[in-house]
Amino acid sequence: MNQSILYPEDIIKAYNTHGDNFINIDFSTIKENQAKTVKYCQLKIKKDNGMEVVPIIKLINLTVAGKIKSPTEREFEQLKVALRKDDINNVESKFGEAMELICNVFTKKVKEMKANGLINDDEDDDDNNSNVIIVPNCKPQTPLQKKAKNKENVNINLDNPMIWLGLNFKRYTAEEEKQLEILDGLTYKRDNKPFYIKDFDLNIYDLENIVHKKPQLAIDDSKQYMNNSNVHKFITVNSLISGTVYMQVVMSKQSFNLNTKLSRNLYVKSNKSNISSSNHIFDDSEFEMMIGKSKPVATKVVKSDEEIDDDEEVEYVEESEYEEEEESNDLDKKLDNLKFK
Repeated sequence: MNQSILYPEDIIKAYNTHGDNFINIDFSTIKENQAKTVKYCQLKIKKDNGMEVVPIIKLINLTVAGKIKSPTEREFEQLKVALRKDDINNVESKFGEAMELICNVFTKKVKEMKANGLINDDEDDDDNNSNVIIVPNCKPQTPLQKKAKNKENVNINLDNPMIWLGLNFKRYTAEEEKQLEILDGLTYKRDNKPFYIKDFDLNIYDLENIVHKKPQLAIDDSKQYMNNSNVHKFITVNSLISGTVYMQVVMSKQSFNLNTKLSRNLYVKSNKSNISSSNHIFDDSEFEMMIGKSKPVATKVVKSDEEIDDDEEVEYVEESEYEEEEESNDLDKKLDNLKFK
């Protein structure tokens, strides 16, 4: 798979050049899970030069806009990090604009494909043509949240939409999961599943712990690396994060979903200081921006529109339903050569 690391500006340039055709939901890459209940395919971006790539999009110095709940408060296993389309600290960032473009065009294309008979969630529909692609659900879903419920349980438009990025776990087999530690006998509120302590499928670095110009892996007060039981104490509201996101189309019973996750390495300047290295994808100037020239993290907790608890409004899909494609080894080899001076 031809992956490419893009800046948000590259996404905007692609849209300005190709219009809605800058996005391709590539059905030629469809795969299914073993139970045949979930289908997956690649989302591709046509760059302004006409080359189609699977995008990995950079985000730099963006402000975490919603808290990650403590283990005792969690209803689901899946974790997400919330940003705002228009960042409160980094007003120059185009990440929110780029994500809004992708999400809006993705939603439009899915609806058009359904209307034109290219996809259908009813394989017994007499109007199906011979080339129709049967999917579990035709309802488009993206990481961009434009509406939420207020205190009166009424849906309102968010003036500054939320962007939800998955913080995914390493893959564990059923047998491996059984060997994991259960946190204090906890279970998740919604499905009563055990709270297994799980590691993430990306590295989380602490930008306030720099050794020889290299950020160190984030640890908690007990010197434990970040996992699902302690990450809420480190990635807090108004922390600054930098990293990349990867997107894949996941067609499940819940939705026709643009599944979007943080990938590879996540760099955090925590709003609550808690006081081995790896390969990095940022060059020296970006690194200096992240650790030296970034604006100070605000200390005031920013409330959501009309005091909305945005965590409650996301339609979650359980992580166990995902079988995302592994990222290209060729790209990993290229990244191995990128070092900080």
